[in-house]
Amino acid sequence: MDEATNLDNSNSEQSLAPKVNESGEVITKDNATPEQKKEYALEKKKAKNLARNAENQARLAEQDKTLKANASKMAELEAKLEAANAPKAPNIDLELDDPEEYSRQSEAYRAHEKMLERREIVKEIRAEDKKQNEDNALADRQRVAREELISKVDNFLIKGESVGLSEDALEGAVKVLNEASVNSDIQNFLLDDENGPQIVEHLATNADDLEVMNKLSPMAQVKFIENTVRAKALLNKPTTSGAPSPLLDIGGGGAQEKDDFDTLYPNAEFK
Repeated sequence: MDEATNLDNSNSEQSLAPKVNESGEVITKDNATPEQKKEYALEKKKAKNLARNAENQARLAEQDKTLKANASKMAELEAKLEAANAPKAPNIDLELDDPEEYSRQSEAYRAHEKMLERREIVKEIRAEDKKQNEDNALADRQRVAREELISKVDNFLIKGESVGLSEDALEGAVKVLNEASVNSDIQNFLLDDENGPQIVEHLATNADDLEVMNKLSPMAQVKFIENTVRAKALLNKPTTSGAPSPLLDIGGGGAQEKDDFDTLYPNAEFK
């Protein structure tokens, strides 16, 4: 079966979504271009690799589950063995019959109890340290990710300002793309792109192009931007304002300056 024929069955074996061309038509074996066939072949190969990786991950997860179960059983047996061999509290009658033996058993019992208490304290300290280290690592990753994204947003706004696009216009444009659920990888691509502000504004104000782009795969979206949207965006007349528009959050307590990042990405989360 050739790749063009496979395009008609893209939603069966590999569960690949149907592809559409720039005109919004579903790509079939009859209208597929060589480039589209090649793209589909790459995606089909990627889907097979993902399926193989999923199988390997499932197998590893099952092995890990078995190892953990065995370790749990071993720990349980060791605990039972330790409990069986642990010193017991001496019988009170022994104090009368053999005071020396009673004293020895009492000391051994008290020492064992103290050892168990120390073990629990160490376990709690280690658990707290582990959680603290995990929390610190997560906080560090979130901080780095936030700083990187804030830097990207700042550069994005600076690029927009350099071509006459106001901050208000860009904020509104980004909101439109967010509401249209534009792929996050494409949004990051546009943040980094030299003409990103113009392209974002064009997509936000041209619903037809935005709709066509959203129907494409991420790879095809980039091509659509390069082949169609970029030229249109660079011809657009920028939206300008008569004066700088600071990002303000107006509320009952008065105007407060608002971080660019929080305005453009109000619900951002870092993991």
